[in-house]
Amino acid sequence: MPRRNQDSKTGRAALLGAGLLLTAVTVAAAHDMFLKPTRYFAPENSEVRVRVLNGTFTRSENSIAHNRLADASVVTDLSADDFNLYLKEDGIPDILEARQQAGEIGKPARERYHKHVKALVQVGTTPSDHYATALGYPAEIVPMENPYALANGSSLRVKTLVDGKPAANQYVLYGGTTANETNIEPRSVRSNAEGVATIPLSSPGTWYIKFINMARVLGDSVDYESKWATLTFQVR
Repeated sequence: MPRRNQDSKTGRAALLGAGLLLTAVTVAAAHDMFLKPTRYFAPENSEVRVRVLNGTFTRSENSIAHNRLADASVVTDLSADDFNLYLKEDGIPDILEARQQAGEIGKPARERYHKHVKALVQVGTTPSDHYATALGYPAEIVPMENPYALANGSSLRVKTLVDGKPAANQYVLYGGTTANETNIEPRSVRSNAEGVATIPLSSPGTWYIKFINMARVLGDSVDYESKWATLTFQVR
């Protein structure tokens, strides 16, 4: 299943994006993925190194070869216990509840998942509207305000999109690290009927927003298909 891999850099702002198509092999393999630039504020015509973290927001637990950002896929099984733990720990409570209600909590599962990651870098000193560019990923987080134009303590509204459409009642997680590298406690919020989630930016630091949209699949080689989205940026 192909997916798009795009970059957009225009004028005074840069929106970086990449995607990966994978399937879960074990719970340990179902890592979060983030784009993490070495700096989020950069002079014009300067270089910014961007790391792909496959693990947590602070630690990459295995490497991702460049060619895997183009297209990669594997299908395998997860035991019932592993799959249920993955749903609980990675923020997919709706599917976990649906399995419980359907009496399927003890069944193993096969899953196909896609990861789509973005980062915002402020280039120069003049804010632009490129932060609102949608890259057309199957799952995507699009800011409704420029986070680099917001004061510390403000809230950031973001659109949660799945297949280009608003994802209503989507479970969204957010957190990050402060300027002195202490963790910002992860919290959750639900998007509204228009797919908009409001994220309180409670302190300066490097922030992430993420969600996983999972759906049951019928007539396929897998039981579930999930679409992951992450967005990273910095607050001064």
